[in-house]
Amino acid sequence: MIKLIYHKVLVICALLGFIFYISWNMFYVSKGNIPPSIFYKLTGIPSPTTGMYRSFIGIIQMDYSAYITNNPFVIPFIILLICTTVILATKFKNNQPFIVSNSMGLGYLLILAISEIWMLIK
Repeated sequence: MIKLIYHKVLVICALLGFIFYISWNMFYVSKGNIPPSIFYKLTGIPSPTTGMYRSFIGIIQMDYSAYITNNPFVIPFIILLICTTVILATKFKNNQPFIVSNSMGLGYLLILAISEIWMLIK
């Protein structure tokens, strides 16, 4: 019974968080601005993903200064994200459990940890 209540509360909190996240981004995008990091805006501490969007735009526009300055870990993060998507799509197609390996999770943690250190010392 408690597990069911916990699960429902968790789902509701996740949905509310997702709605807030989408609303936050749509508010800034509708004004023609890049949305700031919610975590940074609330705490003043940059999150590991802060600047990844601006860095990605720098890559697309071949502005490598913007890429390096904002967050140079966007490329490894995107590569890992693509790999994860391919793995999960393959598992879904083959009707296998929809999970990734621990090493994939460690890859994300490593990229995010190094990115956070970069954001704090730059």
